[in-house]
Amino acid sequence: MRLDRLIGATAAHEFVPLYIPAQPGRRGKPSHLWVSSQDRERYLDAANDAVALPEPGAELGIGEGSAAHD
Repeated sequence: MRLDRLIGATAAHEFVPLYIPAQPGRRGKPSHLWVSSQDRERYLDAANDAVALPEPGAELGIGEGSAAHD
C-alpha cells in the first residue's frame, strides 16, 4: 500500500492502530501495526479485550513521575 493511500484510509478510519504487547517467550518487543478496523475488533475479541493501549511515552521511559516531567 502506498503512503498516501494509508494516510487517506487512516483519516477515514478504515485503518486503525493496533498495539500488541510483548509476549514472554514469543516476541521480545511490543508491536504497533496498522490494521483494518474489522481486524482490530476481531483481535480484541479474541484477546478478550485484555490488550490495553500503552501509556504515552512508556516505551521511551518518560511516564508520569519521571525526571523528564519534573
